[in-house]
Amino acid sequence: MKIPFRIISEELPQPHSVAGNIPKISSYHIPYTNKISWRGAAWWMALQWYDAKHAYVYCMEIHSKNGLDVVLRCFCDDIHWLYLLKGRLSLNDKYTQQKLQEGFHAQYITLTDRTTLSAGSGRHILVGFTVAKGWLSRYMTDGLDFLPPSRSVNNNEASKYTIRPPVRTTPAMQAEILSLMTLPLSARLSQDSAIYQPVSQLVELERVSYLKAEDPPVVSGNRCAAIAEAVQRYVIKSIQHGAHIPPISEIASHFHVHPDYLSRCHRVYYGIGLKQFIREKLLHKAYELLLTGEKVGDVAFKLGFWDVSAFGKAFKQLFQFNPSEVGQQKRS
Repeated sequence: MKIPFRIISEELPQPHSVAGNIPKISSYHIPYTNKISWRGAAWWMALQWYDAKHAYVYCMEIHSKNGLDVVLRCFCDDIHWLYLLKGRLSLNDKYTQQKLQEGFHAQYITLTDRTTLSAGSGRHILVGFTVAKGWLSRYMTDGLDFLPPSRSVNNNEASKYTIRPPVRTTPAMQAEILSLMTLPLSARLSQDSAIYQPVSQLVELERVSYLKAEDPPVVSGNRCAAIAEAVQRYVIKSIQHGAHIPPISEIASHFHVHPDYLSRCHRVYYGIGLKQFIREKLLHKAYELLLTGEKVGDVAFKLGFWDVSAFGKAFKQLFQFNPSEVGQQKRS
């Protein structure tokens, strides 16, 4: 994919040297990456990167006695997934400031402009990646995006990004990062395929971590509305195609949220419980099938009602007549 950024060597402290490898004392030597390093009187920096067709991964390590500012030239608006393995860093552009400390991760949007990465004294290790927007959108959960930082607009500036605060990196994420950094060198197609596995896992794990971190005691916000809307589409589409509707706990797992949160969102935005919504949609589908002449028992089992009498009771409660009377309704 297109390289998302370039380090502006001219703006690093002078004098310094540039090499096409990284120091032996670097913390990680990633076998499949391209490598470059810079060295000054009291600092050095190493960058390792690999540009797969749909993902760009990189590892940056900085050693400095007095701190270091690194200016990045960003070529497109991208969302970066950033994991700080060691140290403390801050990223600044004309709209946003993101501070990241050891053991935390964050999403950061690079604007088509300059971004300054600032490191204090000591050692700092940053692992990051960005993915092609078209590739990621192909795998979005039904109607639910991957929850990037949101763009907000005010009266004084054309646009501004509101960045979510960093959240702690989980052991599962650490395992995927280690997997990403220790992949062996292989042929290009195999290399790309191997990289996609930990990258996709990290995207999913980060989405889950942000959902948990942001889950408020009172349901509010566009995320909740998006989840409720996506679940309705999921249920309706599944019923239309004759698919089995799983329990709410499995639906919640599909959307990476807690079942209680999912039910709460649906009730807040649609005024009806999710369980009741699913049942009513199934019963309306049952009515359609009964109109075609299918038997009551066959329709009940087809839609997941294993107790025909319970199906009949629920049907009558909704439509005010028994399912066996649908044929009479049609003839009349």
